[in-house]
Amino acid sequence: DWNELIENWFNARKSLLKATERYDECKQVCEDHIDLLTANNLDISKPVANAFYEYAEYFKQIKDYNNLLKYRLLQIKTYEEILKGKPKTWALNIAYLNTSNIYRRYFKDFDNALKYALKGMEVVENLKGIPDHSISDTYNTIAKTYNFGKKYDEAIKYYNNAVTHLIKAYGKDHSKVANCYLAMNKVFSAQEDVTNVIENLEKALTIFLKNSGEENDLAAASIYNTLGNVLISEKNYKIAIEYFNQAISFWKEKNDDQDLKRAGATINIGLCEAEVLLKSKRPEKAKAKKIVTTLKKGLKEIKAPKLETLLTDKTKELIKEAELILSSLEE
Repeated sequence: DWNELIENWFNARKSLLKATERYDECKQVCEDHIDLLTANNLDISKPVANAFYEYAEYFKQIKDYNNLLKYRLLQIKTYEEILKGKPKTWALNIAYLNTSNIYRRYFKDFDNALKYALKGMEVVENLKGIPDHSISDTYNTIAKTYNFGKKYDEAIKYYNNAVTHLIKAYGKDHSKVANCYLAMNKVFSAQEDVTNVIENLEKALTIFLKNSGEENDLAAASIYNTLGNVLISEKNYKIAIEYFNQAISFWKEKNDDQDLKRAGATINIGLCEAEVLLKSKRPEKAKAKKIVTTLKKGLKEIKAPKLETLLTDKTKELIKEAELILSSLEE
């Protein structure tokens, strides 16, 4: 027979099996758990809703997304039956948002992703005392969904609401606020709205710079690098060079990831300097020589054998462009 002690054992066992990646055993324990709950007439109960969630997580681990969705929907159906005629709970909100994300990420289904995200908002609107950071999660999910569906004005509206609640929860200089600005930036990028792209990147950058630490410093470096690339597209090469140099100043570790990023930024500096030189009325040989040195340095670093498997198509195009400019400068 079922009791809370047995329930706790099942939950602890599943946690252990997932942590040790013993997925076949985890599957069996999940099925046994659901069978026990059903046998004890707990078909419509919080324990069975949680058991459906855990079983769904097993299917997520093995990338069986059809069954992942099936058991998340069963979790929702169970919660809705429990709460029929009663106020909706935050647990139901989380279930709705999780299901929205599944439809968006794994099924590319905008209509159902939006349907469940908005169901989550209905819960928020009818519950009192919800922390602002939790309200922000709901706005954020809806914003991501609208962005996925290319409903950009709606996406921006919900991202702004998410920012408002994050500021209420953490203050305007918290890294979570900065990360929300970065998420919103995907919308502006999709709209090719360069003015707002730069403005949002700078807002996020200001926050990360105020909160020095390894994680935030790396985030700042990434933003400097992104700003450099944006300004290349705007042909503002001198400012782009400043941003790439700032990015490099934060990438201080000797590891493959930062070695690759430093090399890429170095190449971009050389390319920007070449553009500035070409626009000069009196191109100086000394400056050309310096650019050659910069490009050669970046190319040597980025072509290191240890980085070969990390080169993306975009990076390979950057290498080709640098080699072409280098060849023209050495003629």
